[in-house]
Amino acid sequence: MLKLKLGLCWEMKETRQFGVNEACFESDCQQLTRLIQTPQEWPALGPELDEIDFFSSEFSSFTIRFIRRAENVRVDCLSKAGRSR
Repeated sequence: MLKLKLGLCWEMKETRQFGVNEACFESDCQQLTRLIQTPQEWPALGPELDEIDFFSSEFSSFTIRFIRRAENVRVDCLSKAGRSR
């Protein structure tokens, strides 16, 4: 999950640098999307969730939704190829 959090934070920073004020992000990690959509106490991920909260506050409109990996095959392949570099 830490890799997913790092990827999401990177995407959020890059998106804001391009001047985008409204964004909808998708993730195939259902647990991460639930934590962001409905904040809960999770001490082990507290700092990471705080960082996501900080970056999401930079947008005038921010949403995240779960997408099944089977529906996201192209992005999953691109992500794996990017990580191997």
